[in-house]
Amino acid sequence: MDEWLEEQYKSIGKVAGYLWNKGWAERNAGNISLNVTDLISHEERDGLSFSFFYQLEKSMPALGGQIFLITASGSRMRDVKEHPKRGLCLIELDETGSMYRILYSGKANRPPFPTSEMPSHLTIHHFLARERRPERAVLHAHVTETIALTHNTDFKNEERINSLLWSLQPETTLFIPEGVGFVPFRIPGSYDIGEATIEKLKKHKTIIWEKHGALVIEKNLEEAFDIMDLVAKTIAIYFKCRMAGYKPEGLSKKQIGDIRDTFFPSE
Repeated sequence: MDEWLEEQYKSIGKVAGYLWNKGWAERNAGNISLNVTDLISHEERDGLSFSFFYQLEKSMPALGGQIFLITASGSRMRDVKEHPKRGLCLIELDETGSMYRILYSGKANRPPFPTSEMPSHLTIHHFLARERRPERAVLHAHVTETIALTHNTDFKNEERINSLLWSLQPETTLFIPEGVGFVPFRIPGSYDIGEATIEKLKKHKTIIWEKHGALVIEKNLEEAFDIMDLVAKTIAIYFKCRMAGYKPEGLSKKQIGDIRDTFFPSE
């Protein structure tokens, strides 16, 4: 099993280290999931041991037969960085998408269980599969800057958040031209937060969860981290200006429009 997933383990370990070093993954905070169905042959899958099937609260037919790497319950990103195979769980859904089982090497005495936030991750992956979207990675972290921003009632608003992000530096318009989605507070790890998130994912790839951090979907994890990092730095610029005693001037609407016209002329 290690050979055909080695690159994925390395990538997840690298990103886990980024999250820990940023301070976005205190204790066992943050979680990662990756659709690896296309990376595994039937022969490789049949060479693994597996647990009993566990019932999901909600059926997800578009995920029938699909396989995911997801952070394990209680895993700490600082440990995933050093030993990614110990902090990750490989799960396979049955053909109906209503149950899942844990796949593992026969050497493991007791395979790890997936993170408690698995329901929200699978809800998002189900949406991506159903809509035939290209994104395969879901990254969530307790991004300090987004949590702090959404404690300010002025920024519990998607339009205000995006106006701030686009105005503070050109890169946000370049790399997040569609802006970010904002989800008011929901219970972490629930199907409810997953459902609220996919409504925003219809138009966005980056989501700010009120007082709970950020979530990004991308084709791979490192690209997802890049976007998360960009959002965090942009908000940090705002806080630095306010701490220095002034309100940032920001780019004008014309300047932002000129950036869009230059780099996205067909829109």
